[in-house]
Order: sequence, then C-alpha cells, then structure tokens
Amino acid sequence: MSYETDHIRHLFQLYTSNQATDEQVRELFLFLEDPANDAFSQELVYNQMSEETGTDNTNSETVWQYLQPKKRRTMGVWYWAAAAAVIIAVFIYRQPDRKPVIAVADIPAATNKAVLKLSDGSTITLDSTLKGTIAHQGKVTIIKSDNGELHYEGADDQIMLNTVTTPMGGQYQLTLPDGTKAWLNAASSITYPAYFAGNDRQVTITGEVYLEVVKDPLHPFIASIPDHIGIQVLGTSFNINAYADEENIKTTLIEGRIRMAGSKVILMPGQQAIERKNASLELVSNANIEKETAWKNGIFYFEDAPLPLVMKQLERWYDLKVSYKGNIPALRINGKMDRNLTLQGVMDFLTKMGVAYAIEDRTIVVTGK
Repeated sequence: MSYETDHIRHLFQLYTSNQATDEQVRELFLFLEDPANDAFSQELVYNQMSEETGTDNTNSETVWQYLQPKKRRTMGVWYWAAAAAVIIAVFIYRQPDRKPVIAVADIPAATNKAVLKLSDGSTITLDSTLKGTIAHQGKVTIIKSDNGELHYEGADDQIMLNTVTTPMGGQYQLTLPDGTKAWLNAASSITYPAYFAGNDRQVTITGEVYLEVVKDPLHPFIASIPDHIGIQVLGTSFNINAYADEENIKTTLIEGRIRMAGSKVILMPGQQAIERKNASLELVSNANIEKETAWKNGIFYFEDAPLPLVMKQLERWYDLKVSYKGNIPALRINGKMDRNLTLQGVMDFLTKMGVAYAIEDRTIVVTGK
C-alpha cells in the first residue's frame, strides 16, 4: 500500500469523524474529484461503510446517511456535509449504469479574471493580458506579476483613479500603490488612485473585498461604500460585504482597529458591524471570522443561511441566474464545500438538503411547494 493511499484513507477517516481541517477536506476533494482515482475512491467508501455499518447496501441514500457527520454543534452546523455530495458523485453517479436524477450542466467554478479601468477610461482585461508592464499612469508603472497579480511602482502627484472590477464568475487579487493587499470576490470592485499622494489613502468598494492594510499612521486608510458608512483604519485586516442586492452591509475585523465613520463605533478584532437600511448600526461582538472570510480561502461556508442568500452566492460565483417557481422554499442551509467544485457538485449537495430545481440554459429554476 502506497503512502498516498494510506494518506487518503486517513483523511477520509478524519472526514467521517468530523476531525478534518479545511485544508484536509480540500485535499480530499481534489483526490476524489479526479476520475483517475475512481476505483480507489469507490473501494474506500465501500470498505469503510462495510466495516463500520456491517452492510453491503451501497446505494446513494445509504452512502449519504453514512457520511452524515456524527457530531453536530448546538446550532446544527454539519461540519463537512457538503463533501458527502462529492463522494456520492464519485461512488454512485460515475458508475456506468447510473441514471441521473437531475441533469445539470457541468458549469465550472469562477476563475481569476478582472478588468482594470484606467484614469482615461480605457480598460485592460487582466486575465488575458501578458505579464510584465501593462500600462503607465503618469510616472507610475502598472505591472502584472508572474503570479498574475497587479501591483504599482513609482510616484506621481496627479490624482489618477483606477478601478479593478471582477465580473460574475470571477475573482482577483492585487496590491494597491501603498502595498495594501486586496482580494476581490465575484461581482466586486475597488477604486483607488494610481499613487496615494494626499494626506490619506481613500478607496471605494462595491461587492465583497478583503483588505490587508499596510500600517501608516500619518496617512489613514479610508474605505468608502457608495451611499453608506465609511471605514477609517491605520493598519488592519478586514472584510467588507457590501453587495447592492443584499439587505445588509457587513464589516468584519480580523486584526487591528477600525472606526466606523460618522459614529463612535470602533471595532476590535473578532467584531462585526452590520448596517441595515433605516436602522442603527449593529455591533456583533463574536463574529464567525472563519465563515466571513471563507470565500477568500476557497470555501463556501453556510451557517443557517436562507436559501435565497445561498443562491445569490451561486449566481455570482458560477455566473448564473436563479429564479423561483412557486413559493421560495423556507430552507436553512448548513455546511462547507470547496468553491472549486463545479456546479454539479454544489447542486448535488443542495438536493440532499431538500432543494428541488431544474436547469434551463444558465438559469437555475428552484421549485417551491
């Protein structure tokens, strides 16, 4: 028996006993999703089930029941339930004589893609442009590095605003002129000067962006959201979720300190500020940092999430449209899954959570009762 197979068996045992870490689950996903590993994957599930349950009945339902995590939090989060859908797909759905319950287009997950808009209004498609120097803004040089990220070199007193925008089905990472790192989720943007020449460092954000701000006490970093409260920081790491089609704007602090502009609220690490329409600012003292930043780490993390909120995430990530036929199901979704999964893997999971749907071109039609 090779080291690799021993290692995968160990990961699978950790998964079924709810002891696997995020990285271990991701590694298990990658192995199970590779068709070249189908034979070993099927044997793995069969042998483990037979040993622990004493049954040879390995249809999709018995596999699903076996894979349910045996320990649950009080709030009912299924730690790795999403992975069960992938394992079932490997074990049951790839068998030659299978009959698919629902046919789903195998739409891939989002990739690194974005558009850079320069101060003169011209645009550069970042995912397809070659590495190296891609533009100049006055005396500032814009460079696409070997790893595909954007960064700036040089200085200029002129105010030349740049905007990086990710489409639906895209994500991107860049380094701002001051060295601050920014991660953009799908359907998001950040606007900033090609060089921070003033007394402060101002950026404007839409969608969802994670920032690791370089410390510079003499030049405060200010993040603005159109028509909403701004954020002033000195040096910190935080996440802003400000999609226009969602009810709340959430600012979650990971490190450092944040002052919410126009208020006396100062966030400390682990806290979250929630801005709701026509309501006062709400402060959450013990925010779930892992959940709020899971997207940046390549994970979908659903904790008692209403189905429409889940489907909005899928719309952006897979570049889809979602519609509802009948009443919107009053389902709450719990679980984690790898954001590198194709749509098929995600919908397998949601089906097991009770979601009924059909695919029409690039539209998911969710059926209610």
